[in-house]
Amino acid sequence: MKSMIDSVMAGAFNDFRASLQEKGALCSLKDFRFNEMMIPDYSDDFIQEAYLLRYFPAYLVEYYGIYKELLKAHQFEGPFKVLSIGCGCGLDYYGLELALREKGSSCQDKVFYTGIDKIDWIYRDNFGNDDFEFFQGDILDFEDISKINDNEFDVIIFPKSIGEFEDNEFKKLKDIFKRSQFSKKSLLIVSSVRKQHSAIDTNRMASVLRILENDHGYSCPKAKTEYTYYKKVVGLRTYFYDFVYPQEAYDYLSALHEKCPKYISNSKYCEDDCKGNLNNKRPILNTGHIRYQIFDLTR
Repeated sequence: MKSMIDSVMAGAFNDFRASLQEKGALCSLKDFRFNEMMIPDYSDDFIQEAYLLRYFPAYLVEYYGIYKELLKAHQFEGPFKVLSIGCGCGLDYYGLELALREKGSSCQDKVFYTGIDKIDWIYRDNFGNDDFEFFQGDILDFEDISKINDNEFDVIIFPKSIGEFEDNEFKKLKDIFKRSQFSKKSLLIVSSVRKQHSAIDTNRMASVLRILENDHGYSCPKAKTEYTYYKKVVGLRTYFYDFVYPQEAYDYLSALHEKCPKYISNSKYCEDDCKGNLNNKRPILNTGHIRYQIFDLTR
C-alpha cells in the first residue's frame, strides 16, 4: 500500500509540474481555495493535481480512521455495500482499503463500492475490485438512492461533499432521500466535515437524519450536529507512520508562488494578490482538518 501511495504522490507531482509548464502561469490556482464559500473547478486536471498534492495525506488518514472505526464497531456479514456521494477520485475508498488491509483483508474481498461524482477524476484506483463501480453524473438524477446500481447500501458516505451542493440542489437531494425505499434495518451514514464550513455541513447532515427518522422510521441515538475531531493537532504519521510526503514536492509547493513562469520571466508578480493566494498551497500534514460524523441508524 505504501508503494501505491508513493506512486500517486509522485504521479500527481510530476503531472502538476507538466501542467504548469503547459499553462505557462499559476493564475487558475488563485481560485483553488475554500474560504468565502469558494468551490474550485474540479473539471480542470491542474486543479485536481493541486488538490491531491495538498489534501491527499490528511484526507487519506481521515478516511482510514473513519473506516477503521466502522470496522471495529460492526461485524458485517459477508461483503458490505458502500455508496460514496461526491466521491472525487475515491479517496474514501483508499482509506477503506488501508483499514481492511490492516485487518488482513481488502476491498476486493469485502466491499461493493459505488461512487458518484459529476467529474471523472484522475488517479482513481479500484485495487483489483470488480465490484467497484463509478458513475459520472449527478446524484440528483437518481430517483431512489437505495437502488443505485441495484444495491441496498450498508454505508452512505459524503466525503467532504454534503456542503458543496447549492441550496436548491440540496433541497432536491432531501426530496430524493424522502422518496427512497430503504429496506435495511440498520444504516450507517457518514459525513466528512469541511473544517471551514463545519456548521453548514453538520446542519445539512442533521436535516438528512431527520428525514431518515421521520419518513423511514430510523432511530438516531446521538446529537445530529455532533462530530469527531482531534483536540490536539499532531502530525499525520502519529496515526499512519508509513506515510512520508515527498520532500521535493513539499519544498516545491511551499514556495509555489516563485514557480510561476510569468514570475520567473518578469521577476515580479503579475497582480498584487498572486503571492497571498499562491503561498498557501503547501500540503496538510497534520490532523487539524480531520472532522467527521458517523451515525448508526436502526429501526
